This record gives sequence, structure tokens and C-alpha cells, in this order.
Amino acid sequence: MNETHTTQVMSKAADSFFDRPQVQVEEIPIGPGVPLGIERVSNPDVGIGGAYGTWGRSYDNAALPGLIENYLGSPLGDEEKLNLSELGFVRRHHLHGLSGKEHQELEVKVGARFLVEAAHAAGWEPSEVQAVLIGITGPATDDYTPQIAREAGIRTAR
Repeated sequence: MNETHTTQVMSKAADSFFDRPQVQVEEIPIGPGVPLGIERVSNPDVGIGGAYGTWGRSYDNAALPGLIENYLGSPLGDEEKLNLSELGFVRRHHLHGLSGKEHQELEVKVGARFLVEAAHAAGWEPSEVQAVLIGITGPATDDYTPQIAREAGIRTAR
């Protein structure tokens, strides 16, 4: 790969997810407003569709130490700063100033938006979805999946 091509690839990688041409961007009115970016993916030949995305303010690697220092109220030492681009990370997303209740509300709204977009990417309306499986590392609340499904307009078992 030549130097010009490498620079172009790295420059494109440094753009925010929100700036990608196929990403639908909206703001969720919780707290100060939370940006949400969703991209639909589908393969009609196989009959599948889905959606993925991110939410929160986008920070590049150069801005991240300042954000952390602001939280800590003191500067980071050089040994505390990582070069995240070496690991393939060029941007991070962060939410600031939300209460626990607002975080839960946001998680349900974001999950519902992803479900609606995934259903549409598959050519369905949410009311046609018969089952929902959500993989997460830790639920925002005990009834996370049923709340998201209801918010998306998907019938849930009672």
C-alpha cells in the first residue's frame, strides 16, 4: 500500500460514524440530547437484515485525554495516556451528565430504534416481528428486552 493510499484510509477511519453517508442521524431528547447514528444492513438474496450504530458524543483520540482530565480534575501523566489508534480505535463515544434513570430510559429508546430499523431492513414492520433476542453484557434493567420490544411496537408475552 502506498503512502497516499494509507493516509486516505486513515483519514476516512478518523471520521465520526455519524459522518458516514449511509448513517441516519437523529437526536434522542434525554438530558441535553443524545446523538444517535444507525446504519441498516441487509442481504435480500439471503433474506436477512439488521441495524447497528452508536450513540453519545463522538471524540477522537486527541480529544479523549482532555475529556478524562476534565472528569478527574487533574492532568494525566504521560504513562497514563494510551495510543488507542495502535489498537485500531480512532473515536470513542461518551454520554455526560445523565442520571441513572435517564441512562435506563436512553438504553430502552436506543434499543427500540435499533429494533425498528432492523425490522425495516428485513422488510418487516415491527408489529410483524414474532421474537426478539438481544445480546448485551449487562442489562440496564431486569425487563430490558420486553421494554425495548414494547417501545418498538413489537408485541410481547404478558
